[in-house]
Amino acid sequence: MVRIFGCIIIIILSAAAGYLYTRRFTGRILILKDAEDKFGTMEREVMFSRNPLPDICGRLGEEPGMLSKVMYYAFREMNVKNMAFSEAWSKGVTELLEDSSLKPDQKRELASLGKGLGEGNLEEQKKCFERIKFELGKMVNEAEEEKKRLEKMYMSLFFFGGTGLSIILI
Repeated sequence: MVRIFGCIIIIILSAAAGYLYTRRFTGRILILKDAEDKFGTMEREVMFSRNPLPDICGRLGEEPGMLSKVMYYAFREMNVKNMAFSEAWSKGVTELLEDSSLKPDQKRELASLGKGLGEGNLEEQKKCFERIKFELGKMVNEAEEEKKRLEKMYMSLFFFGGTGLSIILI
């Protein structure tokens, strides 16, 4: 009786471990979709309201979201140290998203998205925002494909690993 109870606990814990392990796939997608949302808001404010990037970053840093800390960091760096947006954004992504669920190549791509923003005229800004939209869309699609491909596999792997261990113990 105690063995069966122990085996059930092992199966439940291994299934829970599989669920926790696969949450990183969802975390990646949430961060990338938040970046799409934040940069979309930036584009609208730059193109139509003509607000300066530091002000936009300050407002976006106060909103809820995965990248709010990065936006606020960029706002602070631009105001205090007179950094360009691209440099402040890159530094913020590198420092604040170090422990996130993003893969290293996704972090590098996300950090490089700010290049060219805040420099040049509105037409150049529009081109930068179009590039950012394209890159983020591609990154979100890749993350969703990876989630579809690997999430079920890992959850099954952990569950059946626990089941196999339970069978061995019985």
